[in-house]
Amino acid sequence: MNRSTKLTSRACVGAAKCRGLITRSLSLLAALILAISLSAHAGQYEDGVAAFKRGDYTSALQLWQPLAEQGDAWALFSIGMLHSNGLGVPRNDTEAMKWWIKAAEKGHLPAQTNVGANYLRGIGVEINYEQALRWTQSAADQGVDLAQENLGNMYARGHGVAKDLSQAAKWYRLAAMQGNTSAQRRLGEFYLDGMGVTQNYTEARHWLSLASEGGSPEAQVLLARIYREGLGVNRDYGEALSWLHRAADRGFVGGQNDLGLMYDLGLGVPQDFEQAIKWYRLAAEQGDRGAQWNLGRMYEKGKGTPSNYQEALKWYRLSASQGYARAQDTLGVMYQTGMGISQDLAEAVKWYRLAAEQGHGIAQVNLGHMYKNARGVMQDPMEAHLWYSLAEARLEPGEERDIAIRNRDLMARKMTRKQLAASHKRIEAWQPKE
Repeated sequence: MNRSTKLTSRACVGAAKCRGLITRSLSLLAALILAISLSAHAGQYEDGVAAFKRGDYTSALQLWQPLAEQGDAWALFSIGMLHSNGLGVPRNDTEAMKWWIKAAEKGHLPAQTNVGANYLRGIGVEINYEQALRWTQSAADQGVDLAQENLGNMYARGHGVAKDLSQAAKWYRLAAMQGNTSAQRRLGEFYLDGMGVTQNYTEARHWLSLASEGGSPEAQVLLARIYREGLGVNRDYGEALSWLHRAADRGFVGGQNDLGLMYDLGLGVPQDFEQAIKWYRLAAEQGDRGAQWNLGRMYEKGKGTPSNYQEALKWYRLSASQGYARAQDTLGVMYQTGMGISQDLAEAVKWYRLAAEQGHGIAQVNLGHMYKNARGVMQDPMEAHLWYSLAEARLEPGEERDIAIRNRDLMARKMTRKQLAASHKRIEAWQPKE
């Protein structure tokens, strides 16, 4: 067995080691090279490692280049890492891919994982799901946890394969069992929402706890949700707050927004609108559309701040422009009523429609009203019937749903049988826009 083969087999048996091989982080890259140096025999490659460790990347490249030209997989891979990170050479993802592909063809698992990931994301090459699947599957089958996670993502999104959430869960589990934090988070999320697996809050909490302790802010927010809503456990606002603070203090927008909500509603803490605004703003200023809507609502309602429709509109528009249906519906209301802005019924219809087409039930009722009453559009009982019917299927039992049903039936009485049949076909075929 030559040194290159020996290093590949020794370095990639464990998942944690493989993860260290595939990162862009310079500190982990240094740990990778150190791990290789400890595993390898003395020689020219290790001289390159020594040069790398002292920051002499040009010398490292010069020492590895001849080995790479001889087909040494580790040298090929390491030169690719230099190009990927811009060490001793200009950063060039296309050049990095050239070296990694050569290493991957020699069976180098970290290179196969990188090649698959870059084809999946279009880094240094055009997106090519077929090639992404080829290399990711190869590394995943041989136990590389990051490749297993990526393969799970491909099945979850239908990239290069038919979308299959059960297959996604299978690959996430394999990676999660090796300690892959991101896969643990994804598997926990699958159990939480019953995607590809039978919904199981105990399993969700298990995997999300592991990922949270591993430092995943996404998992910390999901774990906080479990405790906040009492999903499979006794409701515990204190535990929820603890995890949200950990995520929010790291600047994660999901944690900041949810922490703002806890202060907004007084869950586990005294109700404090000023604290709510603080956390909403931190997330909103990072572009989080849910937080932007929440912050707009605080200004609209005058909670923790004087009422300011112009400031509310600013944040609603930012949120709505990112496709957030609640903000789009809210903008529709403001344009319809002239709240803080000149009344514009056509503009109201525009925003109601954008939200309604995403499946927002209240916006569907509002759009139905506009067609029913000829507000900003021509009166059209068939269109009104469509939107009221769709709203009925999406709203929880309550006043808004009752309004949708009453108005649906009223519109139906104004339609011919032929029109009703056509409307029912549209309702059956309708799908929300993503």
